[in-house]
Amino acid sequence: MAPGGHPMHRANATARAAFKASLPTIRDYAESPGIPGCACKMVLGRPCGGAARLTAADAAEAVRRVTEDFLFVGSQDHFRASVALAHAMLAPDLPPDYAKQVETTSARHGYTRADRDAAVANLTGYVDACDEALYAAGLALFEARCARYGVPVDGNAHESWKGERPPEARETDAARLERRSAKRARAEARERLKRDAAGARGGSSVWTRTAPGFERRDHCARGAAWIREECKKDAAA
Repeated sequence: MAPGGHPMHRANATARAAFKASLPTIRDYAESPGIPGCACKMVLGRPCGGAARLTAADAAEAVRRVTEDFLFVGSQDHFRASVALAHAMLAPDLPPDYAKQVETTSARHGYTRADRDAAVANLTGYVDACDEALYAAGLALFEARCARYGVPVDGNAHESWKGERPPEARETDAARLERRSAKRARAEARERLKRDAAGARGGSSVWTRTAPGFERRDHCARGAAWIREECKKDAAA
């Protein structure tokens, strides 16, 4: 990741690959210029990847803004509670639709638990002073507001919500066979139509392949429309 303001943010693929190769561990990346203090920089209105180092005064101002100026503060480590708190504070008459929140904020990424554990182990002893102070202040404010509004603080939603996703419907063998048979029948019908149309014109009809289906170059508009509809059904199946 090369955030906005970072020299590699809009670099070409070769430069980005070289940048990645120069940082063999996640700690090397975390300590590289432009990466530390991203959250503080954004709260202060600066680019996340800007190379300027933050001072203690900058960190204090970022904490002040979050605790005094922000209308709402949530935590992605407690996403369900954040949704509930947002409703309690800003829309108390509107109940949260947790199913929709799971659907639209799914945290499926390319990392496994083992990947995460390895990364955390690699970061042992690393401190991003500005961002950690900001996170601690934001989390304390979040937890205090949850207590005030009676919102229970859950565990990491990225993990705890996975088990609540409704199971995806699995196609039965009979349904799969029926779908394939219908698709095959439509394909055979299209071929018959093409052969019949070509025979009616002495074998001189020309067909071209145009999405979403076949279309004749003569005036057989009815047949062409039928073929297009059948191809749409195939694509949907």
